[in-house]
Amino acid sequence: MEAMRQSSTLAKKERSKKLRCKICDKEAIRNTYCKSHHKAYENIIKQYEVWKKALEIPWKEYLSEIAENQLTGEWAKEVARYLVKDGEEQNVT
Repeated sequence: MEAMRQSSTLAKKERSKKLRCKICDKEAIRNTYCKSHHKAYENIIKQYEVWKKALEIPWKEYLSEIAENQLTGEWAKEVARYLVKDGEEQNVT
């Protein structure tokens, strides 16, 4: 019985060592987001260049627009809301 408890405790410690997504707490890739939220983040960054050229829109306003747009996917909305709340600065050129 004691061996089972130790095994269970060890398994919990192993899971806690894995990096977690800042948004949904799933296992993270690249230290920040899970696979789905990371893909949404990459798309947000990529599309900002298009928006910026067309509308001359600041980063924070762009994120707010994405978060409120009915055509935006849920993962992208979650990332945009997180970035606004977290105050992350634009890290693209």
